Amino acid sequence: PPPPPPPPPAFDAATFEETMSAAAVRDIASRLPVFHSEPERLVAVEEAGLEDDQLDDIIGREDLVALTDAAREEFAATDAFIGSVGHKRQTMLSWTQKRPEDAVARHAPGHWMPMETTGCKHVVKKDAPLQANGGILADTMRDVDTGAPMSNLSLGEYTALAESGNEEMGAMFQNLGATMEGAAPETKLDARASAIGYQMFADGPLNGCETQHYTGMPIKLGGNTVATFCVVDSKRTRDDISLERVQAFADKARALLEKRAEERRAANAAGAA
Repeated sequence: PPPPPPPPPAFDAATFEETMSAAAVRDIASRLPVFHSEPERLVAVEEAGLEDDQLDDIIGREDLVALTDAAREEFAATDAFIGSVGHKRQTMLSWTQKRPEDAVARHAPGHWMPMETTGCKHVVKKDAPLQANGGILADTMRDVDTGAPMSNLSLGEYTALAESGNEEMGAMFQNLGATMEGAAPETKLDARASAIGYQMFADGPLNGCETQHYTGMPIKLGGNTVATFCVVDSKRTRDDISLERVQAFADKARALLEKRAEERRAANAAGAA
């Protein structure tokens, strides 16, 4: 497979061995706000049919794409997405992006990221809406309400996790490397890997475009966060994005996901009869 993309200048290659030490990797893992031992929430994700291997029929569905298209336009933001929040990955059920320099919007349903890399891990941890301004890779994101840091790891630290055996992180870097070389991402872990999604990501943080504003709204089924509805602006900080309006979009997405979950339960019950 192609090598991971080169780290940003801020990451000193001379310290790579230190970053890769077992103690350093344990320290990195200890700073992640979401861990993969959330039994109740993960049962709800599975029952909702939103784990990574249950999504083929809903990724890119027209009604979800219509919601992210409308939200991105209403808030004049660069991005809006609905992402399932599974055991190890966040998968974009719909992702709409249109930056000022883009002639048309781009879409990347099916694009996924390891949970460790997503801003939405903080929404899961907070179990409530979250608005933040600042840079993700620069680790300057701050909760608008509390001022608390929306901490994220550096690209070098993510690379260290990949090199230490984190399969999801390794697959992400493999896909990024393939995309930056003009090849379609291919991994044994996920045939749905979205080339355009990785290109959208590569066009962003890896080329100096930092997220400046993030609004994340939990989508709950059975009282547990199983997905998020998010509005992101990679060009500027924002103080004008209404939580009430984002909640309205999230409520519409929740109703669609709930209806699908009910239909899946009914089909499973009929099959078992």
